Formats: sequence, structure tokens, C-alpha cells
Amino acid sequence: MPNQPDSPETSFRVDDWESLWHLYNTYSTEPNWPLDLRSQKAFAQMIEAWSLSAWLRDGQVEIAIAQPSARPIGFASLTTAFGEHPDLGRAMEIGTYLAPAARGSGLNQKLKLRALHAAKEIYGADWLVASIPLANERARRAYAKLPIAFFAYQGERPSPWYPYWRRRQFAAGTPVMLYITPLHD
Repeated sequence: MPNQPDSPETSFRVDDWESLWHLYNTYSTEPNWPLDLRSQKAFAQMIEAWSLSAWLRDGQVEIAIAQPSARPIGFASLTTAFGEHPDLGRAMEIGTYLAPAARGSGLNQKLKLRALHAAKEIYGADWLVASIPLANERARRAYAKLPIAFFAYQGERPSPWYPYWRRRQFAAGTPVMLYITPLHD
């Protein structure tokens, strides 16, 4: 989605790398910051990957900016999970982070729904998937509160989701659950 205001309190910017660095510099030591993005090197590599994804037009990062302070307060990343799976089609993965002061404000749901819209309308995805560590109860509850249909997947076989779940669990280094939202009608 283009950079646009959503309310007097929050505006949104797409692929604003400077704002993402501001979020990192401000919150990377906060307990809920993504574990795999805590080191500056890991975050720089993720920015590179997100930047390439944006350049290739197969993903984006939308940053929530508090107004009137112009402070970044959260983001939703949208990346290609897989392009053309023979049984599933195209899937996009979402990841979100909110600054502590923005939690409980409804912003998480707003970011996720904006990402869902982009996944379907801009990137033509059939599925939106979130890989959430089992230990992250807050994130799991937040996804469950979304006003959308989804199912949770935790490695049951046989399933076309099994290889992706296994890869995401390995990357996370901890047990994960996939929250999978069909985007087709």
C-alpha cells in the first residue's frame, strides 16, 4: 500500500529503512523484539533481504509511525513464503513487532489486516502465514483475535504445509505454530 495516513495518531510508510533502523536502535533489547533480529548484523541482513524483496516486488515492510511525533512504533513485514507450490499456490509470510507503548491499541490488528490486504491484492497470494513460537503466547493470542478465518498447524502429517513448518521451526530454533489464512474466496 502507498504511504498514507490512517488516523491522526498513526500513519504508515512502506519500505522506510531509516524508520526500521530507528525501531531497532530503540527496541532491540526489549524482551519481545524478535530473537533472531537482536544482533546488529542479523538485523542488517534482514534489512538487506527485505530491501531485495521490495526491489523484486515480492514483499514489503510497512512501518507504523506515531503522529505528530513521527516516531516509528511498529512494523509488519510481508515476504514470500513460497512462490508456486503445486498443491497450495502462492503464500506470503507476515511478521510483526509493536513498541511496548503501542500494544493494546488495536495497531497490531490494523497492521496485520493491511498486510493481509497487500498479500492478496498486490502480491496475488493464496495464503497468508504467520510462524509464531509456541512460547510467544501474546503473539498467538493476537493472531487468534483477528476477524479472519485461519487454521493453526503444528507439524501434523501428511500435509503440504509440513516442509514449510519444518523449515520455519529450524530457522526459529524453537517450536513454532503456523497460523494459516486462506486468501482465496
